Amino acid sequence: MKIRIKLYGEFRRAAAASEVVLELPEGSLVGDLSPRLRLPETVYKMSLVNGFRVRDDHPLQDGDEVHIFQPVGGG
Repeated sequence: MKIRIKLYGEFRRAAAASEVVLELPEGSLVGDLSPRLRLPETVYKMSLVNGFRVRDDHPLQDGDEVHIFQPVGGG
């Protein structure tokens, strides 16, 4: 299955790309993407799949679009 991944901030720098298309085996999870893309594990990340916030145990499906970024807070 093909997944489109859009990366932001620290993750964009780590992967040296702002967008990646990966061919993944059926049954892959959002959490499988970080090691595959060599993203830093020490940086807190949020993931959206097709516009919805998901956890690392969320199953991916063919054609999904995943956004991975570091949340920003302030006050």
